[in-house]
Amino acid sequence: MIFSAVTCEGKNVIVHLTLLPDETKATMIKALNDFVQLHARIPLMIISDFDKAFSATVDELFPEIPHLICHWHLTQNVAKNLGWLNNSSIKFMNYSAEERRAIYRKIINLLTIDSKT
Repeated sequence: MIFSAVTCEGKNVIVHLTLLPDETKATMIKALNDFVQLHARIPLMIISDFDKAFSATVDELFPEIPHLICHWHLTQNVAKNLGWLNNSSIKFMNYSAEERRAIYRKIINLLTIDSKT
C-alpha cells in the first residue's frame, strides 16, 4: 500500500509504503492505523481503486474523509467495460436518438460507484 502526498509545488511524493500479506479488511485496518500512529495525522483525502475491503475499511475508520476513485483506475474500468463502443463498426452518431439514450443509460449505470456495496 502506497501513501503519497502532494507538495505545495504540485509534486507527488511517497510518504509511506507498506507491504501487505493479503487484502483483507483486518490487514487494511492495521495498515491504516499504523500510518496514523507513525505520522501522527489522519489523511485529508483518500484516493483508491475502490477495492471492496479497502473501501469498507475507509468507511469504518475515516467516515468523514472524502474517498475518491483514482483517475487511472476509472479510465481502465471504462476501457474494460465500454470497449464495445470502440469496437463497434457503426459510428455512435449513426445510432438513433433512442439507441444513443440507451447507450448513455448503460454508461451511467456502469460508472455509478457505490463504495458501500
